[in-house]
Amino acid sequence: MLALQGRFPGLIVRQVNNPGEGTKWVVYLQRAISIALPAEVLVTVNDVITTGSPASILESINPNMVESVELKSGINVLYGSVGGNGILAIYTKNDFEEVEKRKNIPLVHVPGYSRARKFMAPDYGQPNADSDKVDYRSTIYWNPEVLTDEKKGIATVSFFAADLPGKYKVVLEGVTYNGQPVRGIYFIEVED
Repeated sequence: MLALQGRFPGLIVRQVNNPGEGTKWVVYLQRAISIALPAEVLVTVNDVITTGSPASILESINPNMVESVELKSGINVLYGSVGGNGILAIYTKNDFEEVEKRKNIPLVHVPGYSRARKFMAPDYGQPNADSDKVDYRSTIYWNPEVLTDEKKGIATVSFFAADLPGKYKVVLEGVTYNGQPVRGIYFIEVED
């Protein structure tokens, strides 16, 4: 947790003494209005909002399972006012077997799945779509119900890109017929 502070300019990790609560760790951006009670960042793991204090979430993540960490200080429309104080996005490795080989680190396996929510994305193909607004989405497409063809194992999806050109990270995750998790990471280039 303390190693993050030196890697991201403006990210502060420190202890504060709150009356009635005692001493606790806080994680916030330097632009906080109150030093005594700073507004903490939102922590996401693989783009999923986590509950609890940022310090307790960061302490519970096995550092050997972390692939990358991103700090987003601007406003993100996907998280609304919850992400207004900055977002610390943590992405985990897709090779869990390598992590399991380490004997000195205990792992907790939680069986089951969470219920998927509907992903809201603009449909610019509709005649009443508001295409004059600039589209700054960071998550472009998400669909938990994509099924592949039974014979070839192929699926096709289509979506509208955001208005920002650049390199986009595509993460494909799923479960095989036998219940095995699968994951792939690709990059696509979006030009003006």
